[in-house]
Amino acid sequence: AEGEAFLRMSIAESVRDERIAALYRASTIRREEQSRITFQRAIDRGEVRTDIDIDSAVQWLGGVITVRAVSGRPMPPDDDVDALVEFTLRGVLADEVAARPPT
Repeated sequence: AEGEAFLRMSIAESVRDERIAALYRASTIRREEQSRITFQRAIDRGEVRTDIDIDSAVQWLGGVITVRAVSGRPMPPDDDVDALVEFTLRGVLADEVAARPPT
């Protein structure tokens, strides 16, 4: 709850104050870079496709969290972390559809 309140305040204040926006951007860029490294390691190990858009993969979860913070909807609980990681890695396609070659 404390982290959620901080996130909401940071987003709201970023809209009003460029100095806070710069701090928020810098923090976001650091977190995204750490995630890019993690994705690249997974690609290098053959665990993730080589053709993914790493930036989009990294930013989608941040987008979910940001939308929930801005809209006042509840944050994903810790129990949902595994499901969110699964969604990130597998996407929304059914197994049989995902296995088909692209057309």
